[in-house]
Amino acid sequence: MRSLKMLAERSGLKLRYEMRKPKSLWKRATQHAAERTAGRADVKGVHKAAILASNPGAVAEGFRVHRAREKVDGRRAADEILVRLSLS
Repeated sequence: MRSLKMLAERSGLKLRYEMRKPKSLWKRATQHAAERTAGRADVKGVHKAAILASNPGAVAEGFRVHRAREKVDGRRAADEILVRLSLS
């Protein structure tokens, strides 16, 4: 968002965006840890729980990464942000 805001400002464009409520820090951190550890994005259920239980360092890293995530209007950026640049 910082880059997009800078682009809009330098180009004389107006930036508008919509952002859904971001997932909780817990959900993001545990999903991040499971995906990194398993090497794929479709980790769920018991398999995910086993990965998380056996890799507490990966969970801690997930929290560090997502806690530092960019903030937009005072809240952590969602995974998806719809952006519109316009002349006015």
